[in-house]
Amino acid sequence: YTRLIKSNLKRDHVKKSIMTIPYNVSSYQLLKYIKENYVRIDQTEWFTFIDDNNTSKLHYSDFTLISNGLREVLYYKFPKLNLLLNYLENIARVCTVLQIPIVWSLPSGLLVKQAYLEEEEVRIKPFFYDKSRYVLKIKNRDNKYNNNKQIRAFMPNLVHSLDAASLALLLDTYFNDNLKNIYTVHDCFAVTIKNISSLMYILKLTYIKIYSDETYLKRLDKGIIENI
Repeated sequence: YTRLIKSNLKRDHVKKSIMTIPYNVSSYQLLKYIKENYVRIDQTEWFTFIDDNNTSKLHYSDFTLISNGLREVLYYKFPKLNLLLNYLENIARVCTVLQIPIVWSLPSGLLVKQAYLEEEEVRIKPFFYDKSRYVLKIKNRDNKYNNNKQIRAFMPNLVHSLDAASLALLLDTYFNDNLKNIYTVHDCFAVTIKNISSLMYILKLTYIKIYSDETYLKRLDKGIIENI
């Protein structure tokens, strides 16, 4: 406990890990994100911050403790997040049992269909003069779903689709207001100086419209039940 308190753990070192928890990140990947900021000390089980001159140290086992602690604190501070993650996982499990795609609608009106099928590997030797063989992955002929991928991918795909919906609604309002010249990368935006205040105002309205609507999850649930 004393070592972790004095470890000078910084916000940037855990931000990536915390952000990926709602994306259904695995415990292994969560730990890996934390370790990205550290280097091993002389082939021992001790690690230090990159460019830290060994002034603060963590033991190999500390990374597991930190990653578990992040989940614990996040779910303690935001218990509804844990309920939401369990709900989404159960939706995915029900659909995989029934072997049907997961379908949901977005605030922008787009209908999303997630259907990852099992793949088979086929080895071919296309040229008689060459011994090289190539591996092709083709969809299962029985159209059987990849259950693990369906469950694992639903949460991050839902989050990405909501980001895309936010961007679509933002651009729709932006151009309808006769504004021009905007550059976007995921959830980052660049505009000319005179349009910055307008962009901030529209962006706030977009997020309020989507995430202040308490009925969205109810509509999501209703749509999935109707699909079933």
